[in-house]
Amino acid sequence: ALAYVLFATCKNGASYVVAEIFFALGRIGFKLFQQIFLADTTTLVNRAIWSTLPNAISGVPSSYAGSYIQDAFLENSSWRWAYGSFAIILGVCTIPLTITMLIVDHKAKAKGVRKSPKVLQNLPKGSIWAKAKHLLIYELDVIGGVLLVFGIALFFIPFTLTGKQAPYRWSEGRLIAMIVIGFLIIVGFITWNAMSKHKPFKGRIPFIPPQSLSYTTIIITLIMVALDACENSTFNTYFSTVLQVGGYYTAGQATRIDNAKKISIDIASVITGVLMKFTHRTKVFVLVGVPVLIIGHGLLVWFMNRDGVMERTILLYVMEIFTGVGRALYQCSLQVTIQGIAGVGGIAMSTGFFLAFSMVGSLIGNAIAGGIWNELLLDKLQKYLPIEEKKNATKIYKSINVALKYKKGSIERIAISRAYRETIQIIGYTALGTI
Repeated sequence: ALAYVLFATCKNGASYVVAEIFFALGRIGFKLFQQIFLADTTTLVNRAIWSTLPNAISGVPSSYAGSYIQDAFLENSSWRWAYGSFAIILGVCTIPLTITMLIVDHKAKAKGVRKSPKVLQNLPKGSIWAKAKHLLIYELDVIGGVLLVFGIALFFIPFTLTGKQAPYRWSEGRLIAMIVIGFLIIVGFITWNAMSKHKPFKGRIPFIPPQSLSYTTIIITLIMVALDACENSTFNTYFSTVLQVGGYYTAGQATRIDNAKKISIDIASVITGVLMKFTHRTKVFVLVGVPVLIIGHGLLVWFMNRDGVMERTILLYVMEIFTGVGRALYQCSLQVTIQGIAGVGGIAMSTGFFLAFSMVGSLIGNAIAGGIWNELLLDKLQKYLPIEEKKNATKIYKSINVALKYKKGSIERIAISRAYRETIQIIGYTALGTI
């Protein structure tokens, strides 16, 4: 809710970045809390059902209702009030959950069943500094955590600074330097993490238990998660834009087409969870899900510019549903698999890695899409636009609003639409290759 308030009131780039940070902390924190709560209250065989059911119940109606609300705000109000309204809605909706958790915590404390955190149970006797050193170095491995955070931040920040908005910035030396330094720090973290049984600070608990990465299944799962996020992010970065410019859809209509995938993921995930409960199998859903996604995504990309036009709306919906069902089949299976290997005690760490690899894949996907878009779209606009309009190619490339101002059916709009559709096809096939 605080992040939405900051979004609504931000007046410069710095305040927007702060809002994004609060939004990320809140979103990831809630997801971790949700998974830990479910791990404590459900068995592994029911985990998939209960992990996906809340999203399905809330996501299906809100996805389509949200698109109409979006159009209403754009037409009758402002984007600031859009953020502000949802800050109020989210704040009010969290009150029952907060009160419930406080009541449960109070009852547990009164009955004496509330346990202190495990890391505080083995503190040595002595001064506060000795206890703090033991907690931070031996129990929490703050040094390893700092190395990992700084390494990942330096390595991947250049992807966020380029990505969709400014792929041309890859020529800047400071971005290359950040990647190199970040990579070296990550190598340093891996070395530090592997030396937990050696001096200095012998006997500390490593930030990432080495044995957790010794399972081939975990490594393969995390790689698949990253590749899946990369594929989805690469194509989706400009999908809505192309639907509006190349397919003549409104912003709301484009959102509803894109939401067909999200809704199918929500519904198919619950069904997958039920099937996993009764079959006690996970691998088969991965083996089925990936081909289904490839078929759906491949045909969707083809339909974006089939014989010089975008296919009918119903076919776009069908392919989005295929893509969503395929993604639900293997995503649900992968998450339960990694949680099963990690155990209840490792839910937070395994979920954190699952989300981290997903975000890393998304960042790389944004960079890929931005690079292709920047390299091809402007050239295609210069190629297809009438001679008298070529001077406006850069303006059209930089702003969707400029592109939408050209009347449907005009020579200029036909040229613009063709350039957009051909570019998204190349992006789409590239994304398909990653998965």
